[in-house]
Amino acid sequence: CDKVIVFGLRAPFCGMNVSQELVADFVKAHSDRFIGWCSIDPNDEDCIDQLVYCVEELGLRGLKVAPIYQNWNPEDPKHLPFFKKVEAFNLPVNIHQGTSFVRPGPLKYANPIMLEDIAIACPDLRIIISHMGHPWEDECVVLIRKHPNLYSNVSALHYRPRRHYNAFMSALEYGVEHKLIFGSDFPSATPEQVIAGQWKVNDVVKGTQFPIFPDEAIHNIIYENWKLALPEFV
Repeated sequence: CDKVIVFGLRAPFCGMNVSQELVADFVKAHSDRFIGWCSIDPNDEDCIDQLVYCVEELGLRGLKVAPIYQNWNPEDPKHLPFFKKVEAFNLPVNIHQGTSFVRPGPLKYANPIMLEDIAIACPDLRIIISHMGHPWEDECVVLIRKHPNLYSNVSALHYRPRRHYNAFMSALEYGVEHKLIFGSDFPSATPEQVIAGQWKVNDVVKGTQFPIFPDEAIHNIIYENWKLALPEFV
Protein backbone atom coordinates (compact mmCIF):
# COMPACT_ATOMS: atom_id res chain seq x y z
CA CYS A 1 0.00 0.00 0.00
CA ASP A 2 1.35 3.41 -0.94
CA LYS A 3 -0.77 5.29 1.58
CA VAL A 4 -2.79 4.16 4.60
CA ILE A 5 -5.53 5.84 6.63
CA VAL A 6 -4.80 5.50 10.35
CA PHE A 7 -7.17 6.02 13.27
CA GLY A 8 -7.56 4.88 16.85
CA LEU A 9 -11.09 4.32 18.12
CA ARG A 10 -12.35 6.37 21.03
CA ALA A 11 -15.10 4.24 22.58
CA PRO A 12 -14.96 4.28 26.39
CA PHE A 13 -18.25 2.36 26.49
CA CYS A 14 -16.39 -0.73 25.27
CA GLY A 15 -13.08 0.03 26.95
CA MET A 16 -11.34 1.59 23.95
CA ASN A 17 -9.91 5.07 24.33
CA VAL A 18 -7.02 5.74 21.97
CA SER A 19 -5.29 9.09 22.35
CA GLN A 20 -5.91 11.25 19.31
CA GLU A 21 -2.61 13.00 19.95
CA LEU A 22 -0.92 9.61 19.60
CA VAL A 23 -2.49 9.16 16.18
CA ALA A 24 -1.53 12.68 15.11
CA ASP A 25 2.08 12.27 16.24
CA PHE A 26 2.37 8.91 14.49
CA VAL A 27 1.15 10.15 11.12
CA LYS A 28 3.28 13.30 11.33
CA ALA A 29 6.33 11.10 11.80
CA HIS A 30 5.39 9.14 8.66
CA SER A 31 3.58 11.78 6.62
CA ASP A 32 4.79 10.31 3.33
CA ARG A 33 2.67 7.20 3.86
CA PHE A 34 0.05 7.73 6.57
CA ILE A 35 -3.07 9.91 6.72
CA GLY A 36 -4.56 10.48 10.15
CA TRP A 37 -8.27 10.45 10.96
CA CYS A 38 -9.74 11.24 14.35
CA SER A 39 -12.24 9.30 16.43
CA ILE A 40 -14.73 11.12 18.64
CA ASP A 41 -17.54 9.82 20.82
CA PRO A 42 -20.76 11.62 19.72
CA ASN A 43 -22.13 11.11 23.25
CA ASP A 44 -19.64 13.63 24.67
CA GLU A 45 -21.14 17.04 25.39
CA ASP A 46 -18.03 18.68 23.94
CA CYS A 47 -17.85 16.44 20.85
CA ILE A 48 -17.98 19.43 18.48
CA ASP A 49 -15.14 21.15 20.36
CA GLN A 50 -13.16 17.90 20.17
CA LEU A 51 -13.73 17.80 16.43
CA VAL A 52 -12.50 21.37 15.99
CA TYR A 53 -9.39 20.56 18.04
CA CYS A 54 -8.65 17.38 16.10
CA VAL A 55 -8.97 19.14 12.75
CA GLU A 56 -7.50 22.57 13.46
CA GLU A 57 -4.86 21.68 16.05
CA LEU A 58 -3.95 18.05 15.32
CA GLY A 59 -4.40 18.22 11.56
CA LEU A 60 -6.47 15.02 11.34
CA ARG A 61 -8.34 14.73 8.06
CA GLY A 62 -11.30 12.41 8.54
CA LEU A 63 -13.51 10.89 11.25
CA LYS A 64 -14.23 7.39 12.55
CA VAL A 65 -17.28 6.69 14.71
CA ALA A 66 -18.95 3.45 15.72
CA PRO A 67 -22.48 3.32 17.17
CA ILE A 68 -22.12 -0.28 18.33
CA TYR A 69 -18.84 0.42 20.15
CA GLN A 70 -19.73 3.90 21.43
CA ASN A 71 -23.38 3.16 22.30
CA TRP A 72 -25.16 5.93 20.42
CA ASN A 73 -28.30 5.84 18.35
CA PRO A 74 -27.78 7.07 14.76
CA GLU A 75 -31.45 7.99 14.57
CA ASP A 76 -31.33 10.31 17.60
CA PRO A 77 -31.54 13.91 16.30
CA LYS A 78 -29.37 15.17 19.16
CA HIS A 79 -26.33 13.94 17.20
CA LEU A 80 -27.15 15.90 14.03
CA PRO A 81 -25.33 19.14 15.03
CA PHE A 82 -22.14 17.12 15.39
CA PHE A 83 -22.46 15.61 11.92
CA LYS A 84 -23.40 18.97 10.44
CA LYS A 85 -20.09 20.29 11.76
CA VAL A 86 -18.29 17.32 10.18
CA GLU A 87 -20.06 18.18 6.93
CA ALA A 88 -19.03 21.83 7.26
CA PHE A 89 -15.38 20.77 7.60
CA ASN A 90 -15.84 18.62 4.44
CA LEU A 91 -14.46 15.63 6.29
CA PRO A 92 -15.17 12.07 5.19
CA VAL A 93 -16.55 9.87 7.97
CA ASN A 94 -16.19 6.13 8.31
CA ILE A 95 -19.05 4.69 10.38
CA HIS A 96 -18.76 1.16 11.71
CA GLN A 97 -22.04 -0.61 11.05
CA GLY A 98 -22.59 -4.32 11.30
CA THR A 99 -22.13 -6.92 13.97
CA SER A 100 -19.19 -7.22 16.34
CA PHE A 101 -17.83 -9.64 18.91
CA VAL A 102 -17.73 -6.88 21.54
CA ARG A 103 -20.37 -8.10 23.95
CA PRO A 104 -21.56 -4.77 25.44
CA GLY A 105 -22.04 -3.28 21.97
CA PRO A 106 -25.76 -2.85 21.12
CA LEU A 107 -26.63 -4.65 17.89
CA LYS A 108 -29.80 -2.56 17.70
CA TYR A 109 -27.65 0.36 16.51
CA ALA A 110 -25.65 -1.67 13.98
CA ASN A 111 -27.98 -1.84 10.95
CA PRO A 112 -26.74 0.56 8.24
CA ILE A 113 -30.28 1.65 7.39
CA MET A 114 -30.18 3.61 10.67
CA LEU A 115 -27.78 6.07 9.01
CA GLU A 116 -30.41 7.43 6.66
CA ASP A 117 -31.51 10.29 8.92
CA ILE A 118 -27.92 11.55 9.02
CA ALA A 119 -27.58 11.18 5.25
CA ILE A 120 -30.76 13.21 4.67
CA ALA A 121 -29.89 15.92 7.19
CA CYS A 122 -26.30 16.19 5.88
CA PRO A 123 -26.53 15.63 2.11
CA ASP A 124 -22.94 16.75 1.43
CA LEU A 125 -21.45 14.55 4.15
CA ARG A 126 -19.40 11.70 2.68
CA ILE A 127 -20.14 8.57 4.67
CA ILE A 128 -18.27 5.29 4.27
CA ILE A 129 -20.11 2.38 5.87
CA SER A 130 -17.75 -0.27 7.23
CA HIS A 131 -18.02 -3.95 6.29
CA MET A 132 -21.11 -3.39 4.10
CA GLY A 133 -22.91 -3.49 7.45
CA HIS A 134 -22.72 -7.29 7.64
CA PRO A 135 -25.03 -9.20 8.02
CA TRP A 136 -27.25 -6.40 6.67
CA GLU A 137 -25.43 -6.06 3.37
CA ASP A 138 -28.63 -5.61 1.34
CA GLU A 139 -29.73 -2.72 3.53
CA CYS A 140 -26.31 -1.18 2.95
CA VAL A 141 -26.61 -1.65 -0.82
CA VAL A 142 -29.99 0.08 -1.14
CA LEU A 143 -28.83 2.89 1.15
CA ILE A 144 -25.70 3.71 -0.85
CA ARG A 145 -27.73 3.49 -4.06
CA LYS A 146 -30.18 6.08 -2.78
CA HIS A 147 -27.71 8.62 -1.39
CA PRO A 148 -24.99 10.01 -3.69
CA ASN A 149 -22.41 10.61 -0.95
CA LEU A 150 -22.68 7.22 0.73
CA TYR A 151 -20.17 4.46 0.09
CA SER A 152 -19.16 1.22 1.77
CA ASN A 153 -15.89 -0.54 2.41
CA VAL A 154 -15.49 -4.28 1.98
CA SER A 155 -13.28 -5.05 4.96
CA ALA A 156 -13.99 -8.28 6.88
CA LEU A 157 -16.33 -9.66 4.19
CA HIS A 158 -13.97 -12.25 2.72
CA TYR A 159 -13.95 -14.26 5.96
CA ARG A 160 -17.41 -15.57 5.07
CA PRO A 161 -17.34 -16.72 1.40
CA ARG A 162 -21.10 -17.08 0.83
CA ARG A 163 -21.96 -13.72 2.36
CA HIS A 164 -19.05 -12.13 0.49
CA TYR A 165 -20.34 -13.40 -2.85
CA ASN A 166 -23.98 -12.53 -2.15
CA ALA A 167 -23.06 -9.02 -0.97
CA PHE A 168 -21.02 -8.28 -4.08
CA MET A 169 -23.68 -9.68 -6.41
CA SER A 170 -26.34 -7.62 -4.67
CA ALA A 171 -24.23 -4.49 -5.22
CA LEU A 172 -23.79 -5.44 -8.88
CA GLU A 173 -27.51 -6.03 -9.42
CA TYR A 174 -28.34 -2.65 -7.85
CA GLY A 175 -25.64 -0.90 -9.86
CA VAL A 176 -23.50 0.30 -6.95
CA GLU A 177 -20.43 -1.91 -7.27
CA HIS A 178 -18.48 1.29 -8.06
CA LYS A 179 -19.32 2.55 -4.54
CA LEU A 180 -17.55 -0.34 -2.81
CA ILE A 181 -14.05 0.58 -1.66
CA PHE A 182 -11.13 -1.27 -0.18
CA GLY A 183 -10.54 -1.52 3.55
CA SER A 184 -8.22 -3.87 5.42
CA ASP A 185 -9.71 -3.87 8.95
CA PHE A 186 -6.07 -4.15 10.10
CA PRO A 187 -4.90 -5.71 12.38
CA SER A 188 -7.66 -8.30 11.89
CA ALA A 189 -6.19 -8.87 8.44
CA THR A 190 -3.34 -7.41 6.42
CA PRO A 191 -3.97 -5.53 3.19
CA GLU A 192 -2.34 -8.40 1.29
CA GLN A 193 -4.77 -10.91 2.82
CA VAL A 194 -7.79 -8.75 2.03
CA ILE A 195 -6.68 -8.17 -1.55
CA ALA A 196 -6.21 -11.92 -2.03
CA GLY A 197 -9.63 -12.49 -0.49
CA GLN A 198 -11.37 -10.25 -3.02
CA TRP A 199 -10.01 -12.32 -5.91
CA LYS A 200 -11.56 -15.41 -4.32
CA VAL A 201 -15.10 -13.99 -4.23
CA ASN A 202 -16.29 -16.29 -7.04
CA ASP A 203 -14.74 -19.48 -5.62
CA VAL A 204 -17.94 -20.34 -3.76
CA VAL A 205 -19.86 -20.69 -7.05
CA LYS A 206 -17.10 -22.29 -9.10
CA GLY A 207 -18.46 -25.19 -11.15
CA THR A 208 -22.05 -23.95 -10.92
CA GLN A 209 -24.29 -21.90 -13.21
CA PHE A 210 -24.42 -18.98 -10.81
CA PRO A 211 -23.17 -15.69 -12.31
CA ILE A 212 -19.71 -14.44 -11.38
CA PHE A 213 -18.66 -11.07 -10.08
CA PRO A 214 -16.58 -9.38 -12.81
CA ASP A 215 -12.79 -9.22 -12.54
CA GLU A 216 -12.86 -5.56 -13.58
CA ALA A 217 -15.15 -4.73 -10.67
CA ILE A 218 -12.85 -6.58 -8.26
CA HIS A 219 -9.87 -4.62 -9.58
CA ASN A 220 -11.75 -1.33 -9.17
CA ILE A 221 -12.78 -2.15 -5.60
CA ILE A 222 -9.15 -2.74 -4.67
CA TYR A 223 -7.48 0.06 -6.62
CA GLU A 224 -9.88 2.64 -8.05
CA ASN A 225 -13.23 3.17 -6.33
CA TRP A 226 -11.79 4.92 -3.27
CA LYS A 227 -10.90 7.88 -5.49
CA LEU A 228 -14.63 8.67 -5.86
CA ALA A 229 -15.21 8.88 -2.11
CA LEU A 230 -11.85 10.40 -1.13
CA PRO A 231 -10.62 12.57 -4.03
CA GLU A 232 -8.56 14.79 -1.74
CA PHE A 233 -6.25 11.87 -0.98
CA VAL A 234 -5.49 10.99 -4.61
